[in-house]
Amino acid sequence: MSTAWRFLAFLSAAALVLLAMPSSVGAADSPELISGVLRSAGGQATSGRIIVFYDDLRENNRLLLASTSQAGSDGRYRIGIEPSPAMVAASARNGGYANFVAYAVTGDGISQYRWFSARYEAGTWRAARDELDKFDVSAILPLPASDYDERVEGALSKRSRVGIRMLTPMTTGDQWLYECRYSLIATYDRETPVAELHTSYLYLTGKAVYGKTYQADSDITTGVRASIEVVQFIGSGTHHVGTSSAVETSLTKTGSYGKVLSSSFRYKRWRWDWDNPPICGSPPAPYEILQSTRWNGTAFAVAWDDSGSDGKCQSTYNQYKQKLLPGADWSRYNNSFTGYRKTISLSAGLSAETTSWSGASTRVGREYHNGSSVTSYYICGNTDFPAWSLRIFSGG
Repeated sequence: MSTAWRFLAFLSAAALVLLAMPSSVGAADSPELISGVLRSAGGQATSGRIIVFYDDLRENNRLLLASTSQAGSDGRYRIGIEPSPAMVAASARNGGYANFVAYAVTGDGISQYRWFSARYEAGTWRAARDELDKFDVSAILPLPASDYDERVEGALSKRSRVGIRMLTPMTTGDQWLYECRYSLIATYDRETPVAELHTSYLYLTGKAVYGKTYQADSDITTGVRASIEVVQFIGSGTHHVGTSSAVETSLTKTGSYGKVLSSSFRYKRWRWDWDNPPICGSPPAPYEILQSTRWNGTAFAVAWDDSGSDGKCQSTYNQYKQKLLPGADWSRYNNSFTGYRKTISLSAGLSAETTSWSGASTRVGREYHNGSSVTSYYICGNTDFPAWSLRIFSGG
């Protein structure tokens, strides 16, 4: 085959690869994903470039360029993304949520990578926890090189001229612009706190449910570390973990019981590919990534005792108490619960700090039944009435 034909064949294959790209880059009329203010390390609004990658680590070990925007002198920016069929299909396997990571470049510095998740509904991006229209980013890290911002702008300018569906070699020789590649180096199964259950009366029965209606549902910390010498992954935003597994776990207790509950999740650890293009930054942005990729569907285990939070419904949490009359039932299957922090051990000398936000949509449940025929019992919330509170206790 002649050199010309080989080049044409290469371009055809490259074009097919990019058919799976998440969106067009920087399309002004795309549905807004995030907007906010870009700030310098000193906290002042500044101009610069905001870049959003679609997190495809779980399926293809990659972060894919999804969209980019230029912040003005007032620091304000807007990122729009039109979901592609490939993104929609991947989101359907993840409880309807797509995972993203935002990253900023200014003339003086870069930001840390920050993960977040959103779901596309009726032409609008929505998040369970993050305020997508107040997504401020701070460029607190030094530039990887003195001309780094110029190289990024040059790469994006080249990309804009060529178009999203053409895989084009970088003129700098840095491989391809559109993806940041990572190598999978380890897999772990670890208990992760996802729920809690509190009962404080002889005849009060409580039930915690996780995974109802075919999917687990948690936003879990994405951990990063800057180099091989760093012994702990540090949280840098969260990603959504949902599964299509038709599994549900529950725990029912009557009497005195106050525990935070965990279940097993699979975590994967990826390492930076040194052939990544300059648009991806360079370590520590980030050298390694740790994410949970699925719920393993295991039964509840006790993460830790939390009985000290109970017995306060008529004192500390008196304003948010709710009376359960004899024989009454109460349940809740919506609204976000609190996040549960835990440091998990990965291997000798390596750990990760995690926070799991359970109940991002409707998959974590709480049920109560007052089994007494004569006595009323109390449940209460710590931040609001039980229907809306981050946590629910009983007793007092």
